Amino acid sequence: GSKATVSVLNWSLLVAVTMVNERSKLVDVEERERTQSVGDQTEMCYEKGSAHMWFTVLVSITAPILWGWTIGYTSPTFSVSSNETHPYDLNVVFDISDNQKAWLSSSIMLAGGVGGLFGGIPVDKYGKKAVMITCNALFLIGYILFKTTPAVDAGASNKTQMVQLLAARVIMGLAGGLTCMSVPAYTAEIAPLQQRGLIGCVFQVGVNAGLSLVYGLGYFVHWDDLCIVAMGLASVGLIGGLMVPESPQWLINKGARVEAEAAIKKLRTPDSDTHTLLNNYTVVKTQSEEDLAAKGDIVGELLKYPRNKALAIALGLVFTQQFSGINVVMCFGGEIIGKVYPDPDVANKYALIMQLMMFGMVVFASAIMPLFNRRTFLIAAEIGMLISFGLMIVYFFNEDTVAKEVVLIGYFAFPLTFSFGMGSIPWLALGELLHPRVRGLASAICTFASWLASFFTVQTVGTFQNIFGKDKDDGRGIGGLFAMYACISFLGMLFIIFFLPETRDKSYNAVERQLTGAKKQAEQENGGDEF
Repeated sequence: GSKATVSVLNWSLLVAVTMVNERSKLVDVEERERTQSVGDQTEMCYEKGSAHMWFTVLVSITAPILWGWTIGYTSPTFSVSSNETHPYDLNVVFDISDNQKAWLSSSIMLAGGVGGLFGGIPVDKYGKKAVMITCNALFLIGYILFKTTPAVDAGASNKTQMVQLLAARVIMGLAGGLTCMSVPAYTAEIAPLQQRGLIGCVFQVGVNAGLSLVYGLGYFVHWDDLCIVAMGLASVGLIGGLMVPESPQWLINKGARVEAEAAIKKLRTPDSDTHTLLNNYTVVKTQSEEDLAAKGDIVGELLKYPRNKALAIALGLVFTQQFSGINVVMCFGGEIIGKVYPDPDVANKYALIMQLMMFGMVVFASAIMPLFNRRTFLIAAEIGMLISFGLMIVYFFNEDTVAKEVVLIGYFAFPLTFSFGMGSIPWLALGELLHPRVRGLASAICTFASWLASFFTVQTVGTFQNIFGKDKDDGRGIGGLFAMYACISFLGMLFIIFFLPETRDKSYNAVERQLTGAKKQAEQENGGDEF
């Protein structure tokens, strides 16, 4: 039904945004380490962003907004009305089945994973500005394709419709993956040192702004008008991209010192110390070249013990996160509350409360994260998730005898405890677990695996529900799903307890000694050389 479909799309949205935000955090970790590694060689100097720099920041936010818009686009357009025959509902306009809806939702994840996995190649070869322009162009093409797909009343076959719709969504997904690779790095490289933290938030702000905009407008504007708005925004980003400079760091890396100096003068006020800034970018280039030369065969390094073990643990964390059960709560969130409280207004109220609570928990967890070990957070989160699952399992296997408040408590508690630990810490731990010499390749592998796992989950959750219940309306199907994911979460907790080393405030040497079994010596490590 419509509730299940909307919930699938809402879950897809959450997973995609979570991975986008987590990837951004990993980029932040890498940027801090890069800055620290050359900090004793660069010179402090006066620099202030010009008006053109702020214009450049506004231009760079268009692609993230479009990515957030794309992630959230299918939710309001598939749920314009609770009436299944609403004339502007996409599944009526294009005669889309439930399975096809799932493909339209999940295809951007798969394409986004491919774009993210291979996006580093064009970013390094053609520049971050060029890739950002390409992203806006791809979004524009994708939405034109989606908008021009012939409707049922035009005599188009379902096959013709789905080929064009899926092609549009795949193009948008590729644009999203490339956006994740280019925009965070670009904004970090054009920002003055004192404002790097503020400008570094542009990517996450843009994605969440796109989500909010498409959700807000989606209940008032038809699906095709939403395409037109997106096409307009992509056009603004495309034209604006031609008016902004390339990253000075990329230009220096390519030996274009004159062009880099011109870019710095555009991005900084006239009284900024352009000469020192140019030298600092050159120092970063030299350090990067030395690091690259030291890495040698990155694949060979990654396959060596204990770095292959670190990669295996990182992948284990990624899969524990993606198959931990958040998919069940978000995928069938509407159906869960709908079965307990059939009134749509009540269900929507509880869904909104849950999302606000999750946001608050993320903020709270971020504030106290420095005070506790990573393993403590993760284990506490897993225990809370298991308890929440238990409450929902009990209710759905005993709907006639258990109070409604039981499932409501579990429904609220599960995403809260997930956000507390499993939502972000696995990627933070990944940044601390993987050695800098192999982190680029390893993080690309883990990111792609995460996208792939989320794609698989969206595609199969309905199948598992039918396996555990007589049909999709059988509460035991949802209860069975909760039981399955509770088992996976329990195994994930054991994995964390027995295999994940503590990485908080540990040098990479200390972490690698833990991986090789020299735990006591690693625990006595107080910092030292990270390489």
